[in-house]
Amino acid sequence: MPLAIASQARFLSVLRTASWKYSSCHSIM
Repeated sequence: MPLAIASQARFLSVLRTASWKYSSCHSIM
């Protein structure tokens, strides 16, 4: 169970970072 939670947390973190990066690039363009 803890492993699944850690995996989900990492996935959400990566997703948030990707979303922020995409938003930043889109805003610049």
